[in-house]
Amino acid sequence: MQSVRSVMRAVLFAIAAFGDAAAWAAPEGGAFLGFGASSDGAGGTDYVRFSPVQRVASLEHGLLAGVFGEGDFRKQYAIDATGALVRINTHFGTVTTIGPLGIPLGPHVLLAIDPISSLVFMGTNDAACQTTTFYTVDRVTGAATPSLTLPPCYQSMVFDSNGNLFLLDRDTEAIAIFSGGSPHELGPLGIPVEDSAVLALDPANDSLYLVQFYEGDNRIWFVNATTGSAFPIGQTLGGAGPVAALAFVTFSEEDIFFNGFD
Repeated sequence: MQSVRSVMRAVLFAIAAFGDAAAWAAPEGGAFLGFGASSDGAGGTDYVRFSPVQRVASLEHGLLAGVFGEGDFRKQYAIDATGALVRINTHFGTVTTIGPLGIPLGPHVLLAIDPISSLVFMGTNDAACQTTTFYTVDRVTGAATPSLTLPPCYQSMVFDSNGNLFLLDRDTEAIAIFSGGSPHELGPLGIPVEDSAVLALDPANDSLYLVQFYEGDNRIWFVNATTGSAFPIGQTLGGAGPVAALAFVTFSEEDIFFNGFD
């Protein structure tokens, strides 16, 4: 018999599907394009591109969070399961380890690059997931320097092109924006948040999305950056499991996968 929690979650997703489900366009008006990491089905991890999810290369370690910076989609920065900052060649899937962060990692790991300062920021939680500590990360050494600690348990974060930082609050299932030295909640998403949920930004137009694995697929919601409300867009990324360290890109598929990475 299904638990009350699982039934309620299914109901909430169904309500969202019949809510303001306008035909939100995918980046570039077509399929969502991007990179991340996913299980290979045999206990290992693959570096993947999408959509649909396709293997690029096998990874020695899993990835916990990923980001692109300065509009350069030839390389993705990520934090791997060993607690190191790495750089990945998106064409071949080859990984260069930059260096250890030097800090313990909690239940969730967040990673983002400020487009204004080009600084790399990361966050992680305490073991009980009651607070989130944010760090700046050295792109040369990988070392993390603590910046501040906040009480909510944040699960994901992403910058828009204006330097606004959006945060996913795990406990309240809401979106917050960091401004004036502190986060301010925009409002509830209106959908249940899974452990696999990540925020992703379309770099072409600053549209905010939430992606999470639900009912056997990586499903996508458009997130209103003013109210925090989420609306399903009717597209999925495919894949047999969650895509971690997920980040969108804006080139055409031909540019990304054939022409741009020689």
